[in-house]
Amino acid sequence: MREYEEITISHVESLISEVPPLRGAHQSNYYRGHADGGWEINPSLFRMDLEKTNHQSWLDVANSNNLRFKQLAPSDVRSHMASELEWTATACHHHAPTNFTAWSEAALVGLYFATEETKDEADGALWRLMPGTDEFTIFQDYEQVPDAPRFYHPQYRTEEMMAQRVCFLTHPFPDSNMPPVSFENRYNTSDDPMNLCKITIPHFAKRDIRRQIAALGFDSRNIFPGLKGIGRQIAEDIYTNSDSYNWIM
Repeated sequence: MREYEEITISHVESLISEVPPLRGAHQSNYYRGHADGGWEINPSLFRMDLEKTNHQSWLDVANSNNLRFKQLAPSDVRSHMASELEWTATACHHHAPTNFTAWSEAALVGLYFATEETKDEADGALWRLMPGTDEFTIFQDYEQVPDAPRFYHPQYRTEEMMAQRVCFLTHPFPDSNMPPVSFENRYNTSDDPMNLCKITIPHFAKRDIRRQIAALGFDSRNIFPGLKGIGRQIAEDIYTNSDSYNWIM
């Protein structure tokens, strides 16, 4: 039985040594940031309480959610949806409960979300996943949602999705009404050719890391294009202004 790697960093420069170089086409590294390091890698669908729904299985809930999303989606979105993968990826990005999790090909995007503040001042976590084979990535011609973890790069991308360099990890449905297994626990018991690492960011380092990456030109405006990013950055700057450079010395 293998275990995922665990690392702790407190500065951006420490992260640089943990970011492997690009390995060519279809050989991306993927990053996902959790503001709370205690959160498991579970899609939003599997964080629901199945017993409180009117459905007998996770697949039933997913089908119901996807149908509802299709019914409510505006016509200009429908015209871009070529497969169930496209529908599910779009629904996931817009916070509908699905069996996908959103990842990024950019380490700084994952780091941004890992350094978000939480009410209980939790440590953050940046997850890094390195597939060992290009078979782990599927594309638009793969019409059905796979029954094994795979990365999907959607064809339809909003401006925000492009800014975040987002892609989606598919999570297999549990049998019947069995409880879901988190991706990291699945990794520990599988022999899939990949490497998974959890990079912990202590709570005391979150604000300083945010300041560091902002000084490098990466802030909320990069993550959320347009007025949304401007508003978020103004709100964040209230707490990050400083008349001292001690935080970088």
